[in-house]
Amino acid sequence: MNTNIKNSILIKVLVSIIIMVIIVGVIIVFSPNSGKSSGDLKRKEDVNGIVKAILSYKTGGPIPASGGTWCELRQDGSGCPGFPALISQYIKNIPKDPDGNYYRYYSDGNNFSIQAGMSDGISSYVYLSSSNSYSLQGKNILVINQSNGAENGNANGFEKYNGGALTSSSNPYFGEHSLRVDTYKNDDGFYVMSPFSDIQSGSKITIQAMVWIPVGKVISFGIRGDIGGIIREPASIKVNGDGKWQFVSMTYVLPEKWKKIGFQAHSGKYNIDPNFSFYVDNLKMEYGTVATPWMMGL
Repeated sequence: MNTNIKNSILIKVLVSIIIMVIIVGVIIVFSPNSGKSSGDLKRKEDVNGIVKAILSYKTGGPIPASGGTWCELRQDGSGCPGFPALISQYIKNIPKDPDGNYYRYYSDGNNFSIQAGMSDGISSYVYLSSSNSYSLQGKNILVINQSNGAENGNANGFEKYNGGALTSSSNPYFGEHSLRVDTYKNDDGFYVMSPFSDIQSGSKITIQAMVWIPVGKVISFGIRGDIGGIIREPASIKVNGDGKWQFVSMTYVLPEKWKKIGFQAHSGKYNIDPNFSFYVDNLKMEYGTVATPWMMGL
């Protein structure tokens, strides 16, 4: 085989290799998953950077409360109180996510959370300062934990079910506080309505929580809803106390359209002696694919 033929074969082989490399590169670049993965990585890095800046500031003073709602971290300061000037010495610019969306902030003035919606449109990357932890959560999951309430008053969104007291707890399941419900008569407890509205017939609702109930006592844990000025409590489960933290969960399919959805836990009609306290923590609600997260009592 002469030199010209060898060179020709070599050139063809090299051209083929180059073409294959280009094709593979194009596939990688235009692969939906590759773009999403890199975008989600940036989201996590951005959240980490924002968290570090807030924690650095927090060592020198209190952070602003968000007024019981999530607010958007905007560079022009129109989103959350005090930002970005608050942390400008620790982070040059407050970033947006790869899709141009704002990261979100929630705080009671002591603890805080940062949230980023992920590329799948369902989950979110969340930081909780109370536990100094990062986690991936469903954007459609309602999370209520570590409530810091006042005696005989509302506790960060929890309303007295029928006159019972809501207080903070020094015996938590998770974080610094759990919700303590003091019952003084049958039916004492709490209820809370979520921000989910106009839930269609056939929708599946799942609620879950960690509960601590004294041995021999029982509570009712279940769904609460408003179908348009009429309150319904159509389904619940009976939870027997064993003096230990236990996980409870139930799922309910709506038989009709509801204006609002929520949940309740109360002493019901099960207890002969109703004077006791029970605790609730890490309460969650999941509804379809609603893209609005809600966290209270951080």
